[in-house]
Amino acid sequence: MTSATTATAFTTKLKQFNGTGFPAWGGQVKLVLEIKGLWADVEREAPSADGLATEAERLRVYSEAVAAGTSGIVAPLTPLHDQLMRLKMASSMMLSALTEKLAAEVYMFDHPLAMLRHLRLTYNVKCSASVGAAKREYMSLYLADGDSMTEHIKTTKRLIGDLQEQRVLLSDEESGRTSCRTWGHHGTGLSAC
Repeated sequence: MTSATTATAFTTKLKQFNGTGFPAWGGQVKLVLEIKGLWADVEREAPSADGLATEAERLRVYSEAVAAGTSGIVAPLTPLHDQLMRLKMASSMMLSALTEKLAAEVYMFDHPLAMLRHLRLTYNVKCSASVGAAKREYMSLYLADGDSMTEHIKTTKRLIGDLQEQRVLLSDEESGRTSCRTWGHHGTGLSAC
């Protein structure tokens, strides 16, 4: 199978993404890339320019030796170039499965994982129920008798992390109420809140 045919066969398995239903589409992208053996390369950093230049130089030296008739030289491997080609194939597959507007948003990203991350942050609709639940839990935090300060801090950090992952910011009023309620409970003199 030629590489053009392979790329075409890959892209036909991905449904068109138009900005809705990102979790399902993102999962499908990962599954198709895993099946085709590209996901491991997507998870790694792109090869450095220096590494690619070194590989190209080794290939040039080999080509000159073959042209000069030198025998016994083994063809050099090009793992970095191969990885770069697999990353480009993964990017092409993703771009071809995006609408023109969405492709225009991400085509300049140099790595498929960066494309997926951007699309996830932009089009993965926040679940208002989970945002509300996390906000309510965060705002109701207080340090009960017998609770460890460390556990309280861990819980607070976890809830703030959950809210930040969903790109929700707490207002100063919401943040302040929780802190005052926590410290006011122990009579530390912050009752002015």
